[in-house]
Amino acid sequence: MKRLLITIVGALVLGASVPALAGPDFQLIERARKAKQAEQAERPSDVRVVQGPAGGESLKCPPEPLVLPLDHGLRAQTTPSENRSRKARYDAQLKACQEAIK
Repeated sequence: MKRLLITIVGALVLGASVPALAGPDFQLIERARKAKQAEQAERPSDVRVVQGPAGGESLKCPPEPLVLPLDHGLRAQTTPSENRSRKARYDAQLKACQEAIK
């Protein structure tokens, strides 16, 4: 009885561990990558490049989303004043895009 139990448990453990040892399914990964590329090719881009108000520089409208680094606590990466200036610069970019589109 003891050997039968050990054999059954061993077979179950081996059966459960075989999928963990298998490698990635490269065909499935490749199909998903191609489908994503095809979807992106079909969808028109919402990003426009327009001439800025000064005429020389080009603006990417809308600009990348604003991400501010941590400005408080023990592991602060920046200062609040730097974040305020980044936010002001981002707002100016948004306003310039709105002006350029009109």
